[in-house]
Amino acid sequence: MRKMVMIMLGAVLLAGCQDGQSVDKKKPGETESISTTNNSEDEGTKEDEKVEFPTSSTDAVDIVKQPEGIKVKETDAAEKSVMEKFPAENLTNEELVNGLVYWFAMDYSSIDKLLTDYEPNFAEYEGKEQEEKIQNVAIHLDSSGSMIGAVRDGVKMDLAKKAIQSFGEDFPEDSYLSLRTYGHKGNNENSGKELSCSSTELMYEPSHYDEGTFNEALNKFKPTGWTPLANSVKAGYEDLKVKADENTSNSLFIVSDGIETCGGDPAAAAKELADSDLKVKVYIIGFNVDDEGQKQLKEAAKAGNGKYFTVNSKIELENSLTNLLSEAKAGYKRNFSLSQYYTATNFHSVKLSKEVDELRTEFIERMRDETTFYIEAINELKNQGKIDNAQAEFVENIVNERQENVLAYITQLAEEAQMKIKKKLEILQAEADKR
Repeated sequence: MRKMVMIMLGAVLLAGCQDGQSVDKKKPGETESISTTNNSEDEGTKEDEKVEFPTSSTDAVDIVKQPEGIKVKETDAAEKSVMEKFPAENLTNEELVNGLVYWFAMDYSSIDKLLTDYEPNFAEYEGKEQEEKIQNVAIHLDSSGSMIGAVRDGVKMDLAKKAIQSFGEDFPEDSYLSLRTYGHKGNNENSGKELSCSSTELMYEPSHYDEGTFNEALNKFKPTGWTPLANSVKAGYEDLKVKADENTSNSLFIVSDGIETCGGDPAAAAKELADSDLKVKVYIIGFNVDDEGQKQLKEAAKAGNGKYFTVNSKIELENSLTNLLSEAKAGYKRNFSLSQYYTATNFHSVKLSKEVDELRTEFIERMRDETTFYIEAINELKNQGKIDNAQAEFVENIVNERQENVLAYITQLAEEAQMKIKKKLEILQAEADKR
């Protein structure tokens, strides 16, 4: 009998242990973690075993390819409440670095690609003489409520307006430009959906660019409601038709931060424009758009015989608009004298050089933001008594090494890009001399 009681007691204890232990299944891109929890109401304790983090690197090429840290967009690393959750206990120095990188690494992928794949755009100067069509461009800016959201450089709508303002300043004098917004009425609640989904309004009439009038038009609206993208695309036909003739090339540029939310079909609307008598090309810039939004916007741009660009910061947005402007200006009628050509190409090379410098600066700013995250995080961990001075010093040394390596990498990429500009300029001017 006593033997039977002992067996039953052992089974109860074994079952209790199994109920108190949970094992997280490993997912792609994640490391395996195991936590043991005692569910007894009397004890109420929780014991966390050591967490394994992905291995980090000090190599610059690896660093710029690292995934964004899981805490970067959530809050400030220096906040006590955040670092209280960091599992620093029982970690080696290397594991501590791995954990901080996993939490606070910056995403360099987009800016790295711009510099790595950089090719200077001299499209408008490829031939000394060009007899092509005048550009007729309609710009449509998303004014849905989500455009009030912030990215690392500021509020999305403010950044979009500034980029479009710069776009207008460089627009060819003899070409035509218009500005339309959509989703700027009603509100982003169900009560305002009907009005918002019917709202798309021409803010700058099709005409040559006038700085004062254009800037005034940009200030007439603010982020408000839903996203009637398809309706706005359809309205683009009327915007472009005003100035369209056999001598114009007609394009629709759209800046949006999300998908259609009013039940329309942007891809069908874009295809209708492309197939119309105006032969419109639809170019879409997705500003800080999620995967679902990118898929829809890409389909719309493809259906409209145009291109899709995805951007996440001010510099990327300005760069995309600059590329679109270069394509527009490439078809602009030009007939330079040789001296004018030299002046124009030299001036353009200086502008391109400045753009490369801005890309380099953006790269460095992201790197410094990441370094600040690490330094603030280890200071907070020291304040909480989770790490000692020796561990903090080890992390600081690794952080400094990562920063130095990335700086050298950025500098090399920027120098290579500047050299490409110089060589392209020399080739174009040498070809002009031979004509």
